[in-house]
Amino acid sequence: MYKGSLDTDIDARYEHVRENHQVVSKGVLLVQGVGQDGYRDLLSVVVAPTESETSWGALFSGLIDRGLTGVRLVTSDEHKGLVQAVERSFTARAWQ
Repeated sequence: MYKGSLDTDIDARYEHVRENHQVVSKGVLLVQGVGQDGYRDLLSVVVAPTESETSWGALFSGLIDRGLTGVRLVTSDEHKGLVQAVERSFTARAWQ
């Protein structure tokens, strides 16, 4: 896991998945890290029912538990749940 300076790209997309013999729409939450060397690594992909603060917060907590540190820039849209989870999880960072 990344330690040191890191920029992140955070986004979600919706996919149709089969669940209990039905096709439903689920959010696929993606976090990509960009290290000091400029290379991108996929840090996390999680399927969640929605883009809620709870869903994003659980994803970020998992990354932090796995050793993610040094997030200095977050690039994302302004989805309300995402904004709240980023503000709670990554306090010393810039936002674009």
